[in-house]
Amino acid sequence: MFKQPNHLDREDEVLRLYYEDLASEYDNSRFDNSYGRYIDCQEREILSRWLGNAQTQSILDLACGTGRFLSLATAGLDLSPRMIEVARTKHPDKEFIQASASHIPIEASQYDAVFSLHLFMHLSQTKIKAIVDECYRILRPNGILIFDIPSAFRRKLISYKAEDWHGATSFSQNDIHQLCTEKWQLEELVGVNFLPIHRFPHPTRPLLLPIDKFLSHSFLKSLSSYYFVKLIKL
Repeated sequence: MFKQPNHLDREDEVLRLYYEDLASEYDNSRFDNSYGRYIDCQEREILSRWLGNAQTQSILDLACGTGRFLSLATAGLDLSPRMIEVARTKHPDKEFIQASASHIPIEASQYDAVFSLHLFMHLSQTKIKAIVDECYRILRPNGILIFDIPSAFRRKLISYKAEDWHGATSFSQNDIHQLCTEKWQLEELVGVNFLPIHRFPHPTRPLLLPIDKFLSHSFLKSLSSYYFVKLIKL
């Protein structure tokens, strides 16, 4: 199934054009290397655990891209038709929706879980709030929302300054709590990518992975590159 986009704003258009150009090489350039596999391993483990424990049945991969995690979902949504084309070659049995994440053409209470990775970091806080509200609408009671967001504390420590919109947004743990309001329960929050792994030699990276996972899930999680957040719809 393939549905067409609607309600695109400026942030949507910037993202769509950027990823349209990357679609054909995205998998190779981002994840077919030791750094990409290092990140993928951590993210996949957390997603599998959080979704598996919930025994969910209907799951939306929001901003599914080329389908890296569609094996864990029943449907994928993305703005870029080219990214969806790549994803469909991998997962021809899945439903695909081409639309804005803040205006999902789906009736209310259709999904048990929604996850969205590597999306919120590109968006304004206003846009993020709109997407979270839209996820609330399409989730069933006690549904799960999972997303990631860079750690503001880590970025402050390393004096990170974004050059443009790409990956510019980060949250503190307090920002995440404020996003929940009375609609959500913050079920779990862990870190990902504690070590500056890009500075380590390629052969050592798999050996460092268990250490990274331990530190990212400890009381030091705010020092990780980014957070994984699990919310429950109230």
